[in-house]
Amino acid sequence: MNTQTLSYQSQKDEKELNVYYHGNTFWLTLNSMTELFNCSASKIYLTLKEMEKCNSLNTIASNKHLEVTSISGNKSIGNFYNLDIIMAIGYRLNPKEATEFRLWSLFMIKNYILQRAKVEYGIVGSLKKGFSRLLSA
Repeated sequence: MNTQTLSYQSQKDEKELNVYYHGNTFWLTLNSMTELFNCSASKIYLTLKEMEKCNSLNTIASNKHLEVTSISGNKSIGNFYNLDIIMAIGYRLNPKEATEFRLWSLFMIKNYILQRAKVEYGIVGSLKKGFSRLLSA
């Protein structure tokens, strides 16, 4: 499965993060989440443990090892958390930043779907025109 690297930049400050799109969702590393939500890794771990205790999310299924290529071209394998975990942690630790990231992710997914629909419609439209020409000949 192909992993795409995107760049997220917060509106209020200068932080810029590599965000990875894989399997129809976005993924971040623990370090990226600490930057995004302005908190420590231990705080994120504690939040993950609390979520596991109350069974609010399947944290194991939301965690994956991925091989990614950063925007600068460096390849690495790391432990990543999907959008469900990112949002669950974010809304607990930094709701304002989590909301901004969620809006960005929805915008990116919407644009991806629209671009894909345009390509598919263009291909189908071209085929229809080609068949129409063949049938009218």
